Amino acid sequence: MTDRKKIYVITGGPGFGKSTIINSLEKKGFYCAPDIARDIIKEQLDTEGDVLPWKNMVSFAKEVAQRRVTQYKEAPDGRICFFDGGIPDPIAYLIKYGLEIPDEIYFIARKYCYEKSIFVTFCISEVALPEKSF
Repeated sequence: MTDRKKIYVITGGPGFGKSTIINSLEKKGFYCAPDIARDIIKEQLDTEGDVLPWKNMVSFAKEVAQRRVTQYKEAPDGRICFFDGGIPDPIAYLIKYGLEIPDEIYFIARKYCYEKSIFVTFCISEVALPEKSF
């Protein structure tokens, strides 16, 4: 197992504000790593590739995990860092869609550890909130 860096993961569904939080933290001087999945999707669409979650979720998950290892290694030691998503995120998506998780992703997730506390963003729809009269 590698030494743990001081990396906090901000995770949550698409459009739940992770990147907005990351951008704000970066403006305050924290080291931040952007969303890797978004970059992969853009690259694949630009090159007409098939490493896309809706075409090949397992290949997409492997690519996300590998690039997050690169982000992890590039994070500075001795500083608090924030990442837009973490290595375990692709595992969650594979589980959600009932797909087998490649051993290499498990290995990566065990080797590169983040801080124990994570930040989860979520969205509460106004429609889902009960009416309240004042």
